[in-house]
Amino acid sequence: QKTLDNLFEGAVLFGEDGRVLLTNARLRESWPDFGALLEPEGLSPHIDDFLHSLQTGMADADDHEALRQLLLSCLSGRQDGRLRLNFTDGRSFDALAVTGWRDPAVVAGCYQ
Repeated sequence: QKTLDNLFEGAVLFGEDGRVLLTNARLRESWPDFGALLEPEGLSPHIDDFLHSLQTGMADADDHEALRQLLLSCLSGRQDGRLRLNFTDGRSFDALAVTGWRDPAVVAGCYQ
């Protein structure tokens, strides 16, 4: 957890069941709607909850499905990938999904 909290980027680690294992403060600050799903402490929202919390602010509706496919592909161990997401408030997010971890699918990004 300390390593994640020291990252500049927001990060979330999903387990093989698609549930959140860990997040960092930057992610929770960047997406308050998703952060609220993590309260009270100990809740493990599903990847679909994460995606839904992002959907309303996305500039391109197709980005939601593209991110979903990227994360599901990563969770199944098929491929890594990256995707640039743009939001209606002018921010952008570079999503990176990584396989090969004990618990795959780390998504990290940086708003600009």
